[in-house]
Amino acid sequence: KVIFDSMTTPKYIYISFFLILFNCINHAQEINKKLIFTSHWAKGDSINLENKTIILEFWATWCRPCVASIPHFNSLAEEFSSDSVVFLSINAHDPKEKVETFLKQHTMSSNVVIDDDLKTYNKLRITSLPTTLIITPNNEILWRGSTGQLTKENLSNYLSKGISPDVDIAKKVKNYFHFESSYASNRENSSVNVSFEENGSVTLVEFINKDLETILHQIFGLYRVSPLQYKYIGNLPIEPTINYLMKIDSESAMETKKVLSSILTNLQHVFDFDVVLTQKKKTVYMVNTQNIFVVSTKEDLVLWEKEKTVYVGVEVSYIKSALQNEFDILVEMNDDSITKIDFNVYKNDFKKTLKELKKLGIKVKKKKKKIDFYSFTFN
Repeated sequence: KVIFDSMTTPKYIYISFFLILFNCINHAQEINKKLIFTSHWAKGDSINLENKTIILEFWATWCRPCVASIPHFNSLAEEFSSDSVVFLSINAHDPKEKVETFLKQHTMSSNVVIDDDLKTYNKLRITSLPTTLIITPNNEILWRGSTGQLTKENLSNYLSKGISPDVDIAKKVKNYFHFESSYASNRENSSVNVSFEENGSVTLVEFINKDLETILHQIFGLYRVSPLQYKYIGNLPIEPTINYLMKIDSESAMETKKVLSSILTNLQHVFDFDVVLTQKKKTVYMVNTQNIFVVSTKEDLVLWEKEKTVYVGVEVSYIKSALQNEFDILVEMNDDSITKIDFNVYKNDFKKTLKELKKLGIKVKKKKKKIDFYSFTFN
């Protein structure tokens, strides 16, 4: 404790004291503001990160999506690195020796650092890999997302015009799908988000922290053009869960097959499996809805009763999933319109359900047809 006597203490001591105090406060603010902590530089020469834009990627050697994203992050680093823009790949999940061995086998254009005690991860609340951030010269987090979401166009717009990258990647999807994956530790943050166009068709599906089986099941369920079947051989992997965003465009059977092929190819980058597509002749129930004469004006509602499931004011397309789920059959529809109808599906009573549909002008006929059959083999 220091006591100053205003009558006897020289003024320069006051000035010195307050300068020291001011510097201490500033230093404390700098410490609190620091976002990046490093214990070892595996590639690079301890670059001064102050007053620079930092493109920061979190990764691990065992993370397949991280390894798959290296070429993309390399291309960004090679094009945009400068005295004021630093690309940094930070690893806190591998021993130093493993990272150094990895770097001898893989080219990484970014600077690589190790954060042994997870200070940076905890400070920035990183819960999945890979994750990429843009940190401004003022040490503010401008953008956070998966590595693949940071496109050259987005980064160029920010660096040259100050325009922040669009975090709504749904607006940026131009192709059939957009694939991003991560090893996520937060299992509670798990969901499936489906977006629709004005005509009611599915356009975008986003899976957050979902396992492979769930994703495959829901992907196949979303395609309504032609029926297909699939089976698993071996044990499906539980890890990792992944984040996955895809655009649906299934106006024709040919487009559906092309989209599925692309999706499966990308999923194989994360999960170790083989997929074989064959065709098998199966019984398919053809649903004809061209002569519907009872249209509903009620709100969308599904009620589960003891003897039946009641669909009120739902789109015609519900018929396919309702029949497939209840009776485990293959269904093909000639209509994917947004006509609203009311109908019942009677549990364990297929004939009664067909009679119900017939009253609405909906005909269902059996037909032998070759369908696509996917076999997934896991090691």
